[in-house]
Amino acid sequence: MKLVGISMVRNEADIVDLTIRHHLRLGCDSVLVVDNGSTDRTVAVLRRLAKSDRRIKWTRDPGPLRQSEIMTTLAREAYRVGAEWIVPFDADEFWWCRPDKTLTTFLDGAGDVAVVQAPVVNFVQHRRCQRSSRRALLHMKMRAVPVPPAEDAQKMVTAREIAFVEIVYPPKTVFRAGSEVALVTGNHAVIDAPGPSTVTGDLACLHAPLRSKRVLEAQVEHGRRLAEVSSDPGLGWHVRRWHQLWSDGDFGGEWPANSYLGSTLDVYGQHHHVEPDERLCSAVRAVLWRHPIR
Repeated sequence: MKLVGISMVRNEADIVDLTIRHHLRLGCDSVLVVDNGSTDRTVAVLRRLAKSDRRIKWTRDPGPLRQSEIMTTLAREAYRVGAEWIVPFDADEFWWCRPDKTLTTFLDGAGDVAVVQAPVVNFVQHRRCQRSSRRALLHMKMRAVPVPPAEDAQKMVTAREIAFVEIVYPPKTVFRAGSEVALVTGNHAVIDAPGPSTVTGDLACLHAPLRSKRVLEAQVEHGRRLAEVSSDPGLGWHVRRWHQLWSDGDFGGEWPANSYLGSTLDVYGQHHHVEPDERLCSAVRAVLWRHPIR
C-alpha cells in the first residue's frame, strides 16, 4: 500500500519540519507540499527537507488563499504518482493512530471504505508561550474539552461563552486516491471519493491551532486574506472574527481564553477546565529524538 501525505502551508517555519517528519514516521511513503507565499523561513525549511529526503516534494503558489483548489490538485497529483490512500494535513496537525495499530494496517482492513472520518482533538498551549519555537509543542500537554453542539460553535464563541479551542471541531479525513476526488476547504470532506465513508475512533487528528500568542496574532492576517477571496461569512468564521476583533481594538482577551494556566482557560473571566493529554507531546518527542532540530 502506498500512502501519500499532502499539505498546503504558509509561514509555518517553526513547525513544518516536525509535521512532515511525523507523517513520514506514521507511514506516509511521500509527502507533497505547496507553500502558499510564505514570508518567513518556511521556504528555506522546505528546501532543506527536500534536499535531505527524496520522499518530500514541494512547490510554491504565492497567489491568494485557494485551499480547496490547491489541496485538490495535490490529491490528484498523489493519485498520478501511485497513491492508494491520501493523508491530508495542515502544518499544525498530527495524525495519530491507536498504539496497537499502525495507519497502514488500519487502512489495509478498511474493505470497500474510501473515506475515513476521524475526530479532531484541540490541544492548548501554556499561556507563557508568547513566541513560536520548534520545541514549543512540548508544552502543549493539555487538550480542550469540546462544548457541544457543533452547530452553535460560532454563536457561543462570538458571545464569549466558550473559547475557540473548545468548539466541537468538524472531523478530518483520510481517503482513497482517485482521479476525480476533490477536497473541501479545511480538509473536512471529500467529493467524488471512489467508495463509501465511515467514522472511526481508532484515528485522531491532533490539532495545535494556537501554539503561541504570536500564532494567534498571525491568524488576524489569515482572516484578512480569506475575506479577500470569499464573501461567505461562515467560511473561516473564526479567523474572520479575530480580524474584526483586532480591527476593533478588542483582541486582548483572546490569548487568555485560548491558552492554559494551571489547568484552566480564562474565557473572559470564566475558568474552563482543560484535560491532560500527552499524545501530541509524545509525537513531537519521537520526531525530535530521531531528527534533532537546531
